[in-house]
Amino acid sequence: MWEFNIEIAQDVIELLHKVKFKKYIVLENFHYLTDETQRAFSIDLRVFQDSGIRFIILGIGKEKNRLLQFNRDLLDRICEIPVEPWVSKDFKEVIKLGEHYLNISIAEEIKEKILENSFGNIGIVQELCKYVCLFSGVNKNSVVKKNILLKEVLEKALEQKAEDYRASHIRSLECIASASLRTRGLYMPYYLIVIIANTDVNELLFGITRSKLLPLFKQYHYRPDDVRSSDLTYLLNNFAELQLKNYINPPLIDYDLVGRKLRVIDATLLYFLKFEDTERLLEDIEIPIEDNQVKIDMDNYTVEV
Repeated sequence: MWEFNIEIAQDVIELLHKVKFKKYIVLENFHYLTDETQRAFSIDLRVFQDSGIRFIILGIGKEKNRLLQFNRDLLDRICEIPVEPWVSKDFKEVIKLGEHYLNISIAEEIKEKILENSFGNIGIVQELCKYVCLFSGVNKNSVVKKNILLKEVLEKALEQKAEDYRASHIRSLECIASASLRTRGLYMPYYLIVIIANTDVNELLFGITRSKLLPLFKQYHYRPDDVRSSDLTYLLNNFAELQLKNYINPPLIDYDLVGRKLRVIDATLLYFLKFEDTERLLEDIEIPIEDNQVKIDMDNYTVEV
């Protein structure tokens, strides 16, 4: 009896060679794996490659050359093939095909607004087009070509899509904020949500620098003098794990250790935040304070001890 351990790359390689395996191995949704698992795989990947076993890895990269950050031995051994970002021409081509099949024509101004609010996400583009059609009375291909011109239809579509996303994202943000109860004291995850809710979506898209985050925590925190740089470091370095533990996968928010920026990486969350009223959002997220330790005035972010 031949004993083997599938957690050891060399044992897996020997099994594959034994069955004369010659195909590519495809790993889909690689971004769902924890950082620790991704790091471990990046180390094993070199061993697989030296043995002639090839992988195609599909996933949403939070930054370029992610595997290289885990294992520099992969330099010149892997090739990244980005499928994004989509450009305006690509989105317009998708809309054009939809117009053709439905025998409709959407006003250019409406199409531009759809693209402007999509945050580069084809799914959002398709959903907004769907609602524009439905609110215009189009639910199948038209016998006679129909022109969609009313901007009011677009406004209804934008509002409806934001409402569609609301329940899911409120639930996710609540999970992140409630993680504060397990750390007690400074409630850093909760105050990060407060910062995100009060930050312009364009800055969330391109990233809030670490140097700006600490002053923001001190601006909104109920104990600003107690927030230290080390507290922020701990939060940011463990934020991916915090989301994973709360079943937020793939993650909504990412901290790039190399670029030292915090970004919202989920386009639907960016869309939701753009159209959601900040006060309404924060009212729906419970302040994670136990035993009446403090009382926070959400209007002015002041504290009574």
